[in-house]
Amino acid sequence: MALEAAAYINDIDFQLNAVGGGVTVSGVFSTKFSRKHDIENVLGYELSQYDGFDMIEDVKNKKYLICIGSSVAVHSYLTGVIRSKKLSLYSIIHPTAYVAKTAKIADGVILAPQTFVGPYAKIGSGTIVNVGSTIGHDCMIGEACIISPNVNINGSVEVGVGAFFGSKTSVDPGVIIGKFSKMVSGSSVRADLKPGHLFISDTKKSVKMFNTESGKSLFAGR
Repeated sequence: MALEAAAYINDIDFQLNAVGGGVTVSGVFSTKFSRKHDIENVLGYELSQYDGFDMIEDVKNKKYLICIGSSVAVHSYLTGVIRSKKLSLYSIIHPTAYVAKTAKIADGVILAPQTFVGPYAKIGSGTIVNVGSTIGHDCMIGEACIISPNVNINGSVEVGVGAFFGSKTSVDPGVIIGKFSKMVSGSSVRADLKPGHLFISDTKKSVKMFNTESGKSLFAGR
């Protein structure tokens, strides 16, 4: 997700430059990051590498963007770390995204190109809404969720913390999606999904797979 986020920041920076503003990325923060050079190529300038908060100059006056597009457990954990240190999250709302005036977008959210957020919808801190996805009216999306490309969440859906939506998932109106649940690509969810459950589209059934407090697999390390 980091490469896509860099491209979105370029688009936002171009738009802001037209009115005398701008946004600059100062560095990447990861102990195992291997694509720093690729992000520099996308942005067009060099970045610092941070392996700890003590390495960041003027740490309190910077904003932080979590760009993990696969693991909701790690994504949720990092959102908590940023908050515990009383640091600020940076949000990306791509110029081609549509956000209704009555919708509420929390800090740290990424709205990718061609996304739609309907009236009175609420999106929690650190959630990623990927390309072409729709959040219907009156939806309540929890923190640190990952919504893959071309997902359709219909009106009045309630989503718990750390839920993962595979590409082209569709959720019927009024459904409740439990925290740290996961829907595989192409899922059609027509009934409530319990916390920590994996929805299996082919059978239209779900099975508990994830810890409801951390989002980690119940079978990890077995």
